[in-house]
Amino acid sequence: DKFREVSKSTVLSSLVPAITQAILGGIAFFIVGLPAFFLAVATGLASLIPFVGTTLVWVPVAIVLAIAGKWGATLFIVIWGIFIIGLSDNLIRTKLIQSKSNIHPLLVFFSIFGGISLWGFLGIIFGPLVLAIILTILHIYELEYDHVLDK
Repeated sequence: DKFREVSKSTVLSSLVPAITQAILGGIAFFIVGLPAFFLAVATGLASLIPFVGTTLVWVPVAIVLAIAGKWGATLFIVIWGIFIIGLSDNLIRTKLIQSKSNIHPLLVFFSIFGGISLWGFLGIIFGPLVLAIILTILHIYELEYDHVLDK
């Protein structure tokens, strides 16, 4: 049960925000007349990178729009990126992680990139699953040796 709980929360806390941000980014890019599908996929993949994430996509898009003199579209992308795309990640990821388990997002981050380096694109799924297995083993150890461990 612990493994199921932890693995579900780690995978969902990575994929659900990425899909949500990809959709939200795609909507914004479509509104301003850019190739929405390509930029939405890039936004979804970039959202797996903590701290900078989707800004790696929408900031360069805003810069290109500003250079092209499309100030309305630039302002729209910046506002949408900060308040819609950025805040959606914070709200969704936090709710998913804390509702199922108490895993720090940095652990999920390292498990994703470790998984990608070992298994390629499938590492996005396998990395968090390995993390879930490790956390489950540690939890079992804690239960079995509770009388020996210092609290």
